[in-house]
Amino acid sequence: MDIRGAVEACPMLAAAVTATKAKIISCGLLRGYRSGELLFREREAVDRLYFIVEGHVALYRTSHNQERRILFICDKGMLLNDVILSDPVASISCVALQDVLCLTFSRQQFLDILREDSDFALQIIGSEALKIRRLYRQMSHAINSVRIEQQVTSRLYRLGDEHGEGYREENGEISCRIDFPMTVTFLADLVGAKRETVSRVVSRLKREGLLRTGSGFFYLLDLEGLKQIAKGERELP
Repeated sequence: MDIRGAVEACPMLAAAVTATKAKIISCGLLRGYRSGELLFREREAVDRLYFIVEGHVALYRTSHNQERRILFICDKGMLLNDVILSDPVASISCVALQDVLCLTFSRQQFLDILREDSDFALQIIGSEALKIRRLYRQMSHAINSVRIEQQVTSRLYRLGDEHGEGYREENGEISCRIDFPMTVTFLADLVGAKRETVSRVVSRLKREGLLRTGSGFFYLLDLEGLKQIAKGERELP
């Protein structure tokens, strides 16, 4: 894929007016990352912005005792580190969940483009506002009144809704496969709970026929059932 194709693959960039898009194409660079590779690390200087063209990444923070909390899963078209527009130091770490292709821009060149096109700048602001809204939702799920079963099923349901693809099971039924590899540990990092606690919930979901795992992937067998548990409309035995 060339730079022009990468720009067209990112809705925010593709929607720019012709003059702005020409500048974007002229200063963009493509870079690939292998699964498990860090794109940037929190508290380190970063002078490039990253848009995802292909693949999935996780944005996470690390606590003082080295526990990881995953805040966002990002995929095609998303801007990963708009925060460096105000301060060229990463406030979050980013790791590739599978092989990833990114379109990157010099921070200074991108700022120059934003100064010249206010409509394009508003699109970037909208991207950051969306992340803030998602953080608010996560905070509401993290409070003590929300049971761990609801937190886990809410996460699984949202992953299936945002990153799922249809998969035909051996019995002919169609499940929803989360389309990047993940583990129970990864899910625990997403929820912000101990692995052992999340593992017990996963086992219960499997017994109820709501979930199965295999070959490094999670398969959601009953999205509506997961949604009901997440909303507190159904008990998980």
